[in-house]
Amino acid sequence: MLNIKNWQENDFLDKANHQALKKQVDDFLFYNMETEAFDLYGLLAKKNDIVKTLSDSDLKDKYFKLLQTLKFIALPRLEDDAVLNIVKSEIADAFDFNQEDLDIKEKMRKKLTTVALMGRDDYKRKLTDALRENKQIITNKKTVADWVNDYHKFMADNRIDQKLIKAEYLYKNKDIVSLLEKEREKVKILLDLYDAWQKSSFTVAGREDAMLFNDDGKMYGVYKGEIFEIGGGGGTGASAIVADKIVASTEPKQVKSELGRIGVEALKKEPIQSQNIEAVRVEGDGKNKLHKKFDQFLGGGLVKGLWTKKGEAQERLGKDLKALRNNFYHAVNNGQKEEALGALLALGKRADQSRLWRR
Repeated sequence: MLNIKNWQENDFLDKANHQALKKQVDDFLFYNMETEAFDLYGLLAKKNDIVKTLSDSDLKDKYFKLLQTLKFIALPRLEDDAVLNIVKSEIADAFDFNQEDLDIKEKMRKKLTTVALMGRDDYKRKLTDALRENKQIITNKKTVADWVNDYHKFMADNRIDQKLIKAEYLYKNKDIVSLLEKEREKVKILLDLYDAWQKSSFTVAGREDAMLFNDDGKMYGVYKGEIFEIGGGGGTGASAIVADKIVASTEPKQVKSELGRIGVEALKKEPIQSQNIEAVRVEGDGKNKLHKKFDQFLGGGLVKGLWTKKGEAQERLGKDLKALRNNFYHAVNNGQKEEALGALLALGKRADQSRLWRR
């Protein structure tokens, strides 16, 4: 990674340096290198006071653009409040990117997976409120807030099937029909974000994390509002979840990596029994039944109890790993299942944060 730690004003005024930095950022964007972008963003942000004083205004603007690009790439790693500020004042800038290079919807989904499940719906409400405060103009001199409020009113005034309402709005609304395709796509991205944040994370449709669960001896994956049956090859249970063997012809390639990733730990405990794993979309009545079961599970007392205990442990013991471990062992010794698992989740969260900041 380009070392800008010691750059001073003359270094930033050197156009060759700017080009080298731009190439670095372009590479991070093309390869979606979130960790590297996060590190470089931190370094460049510390140089903001120098950049602000550059005599070359055009070059200064270009550096600010690079800083913002790094921020978008690294968005899932940013603090919750920082992301809220982006949604409130900068989110429309992300719509200008080719979404194959910078998929802002996917970035926000990944960010939400870092928010504790019990507080995630509340955070979604804050994100929605931030959209309603955003004064950035997208198209037709209408701001982000204007489009969101107009869409909300349309939904309230038209009792259309929820799955069709956005299509109805996008293709029949007179303010949108007159837009160029590129402008219409920006509005669609905005409404996709808005819709996603209206769905509870305690439902299949609103769940951000990829998950695996077992029902009547069959293994299923949940990903982006869909349920897939994991089968084939004769493997059963966790041993059948092989990261590079999941094939999902009806879904994006992320299904393979996401569902495979969460099965890796299980594979460490069980030998691989299958070499031909396939993820098949579940349709019809079977899908509806599984949705209902999974929604009941997520909204049930066990899951909510675990996250409550986790939050209590974090609030009471903070970042003290030793205290968290002692709390876990105490709960195990006393047979307090929810307390023990809550402490374990708090330990896991703390360990993840420690690894992040060591990078």
